[in-house]
Amino acid sequence: PLEQLVQECCEILEVPRPRVIVRNHPEPQAYLVAVADQPHLVLTSGLLDLFEPAPQQLRFFVGRELGRLKCNQLRLRQVRFGL
Repeated sequence: PLEQLVQECCEILEVPRPRVIVRNHPEPQAYLVAVADQPHLVLTSGLLDLFEPAPQQLRFFVGRELGRLKCNQLRLRQVRFGL
């Protein structure tokens, strides 16, 4: 279900699907990291446990991070064209 949720959010936001990593950590967090110029979406087990009964609320956090990915890509594209 998590992979499907990320895929649906990527399609809605029209961003390439990042690699999804689940980190075993009790604190609920979601963030993006770039590894070798490829985005990775990191979700902690605490976040997944918190929103297990309400997957639509988890969608908000995934969408928020993917929106940041989309914004960063646009900014990098503008810088590249400016150079």
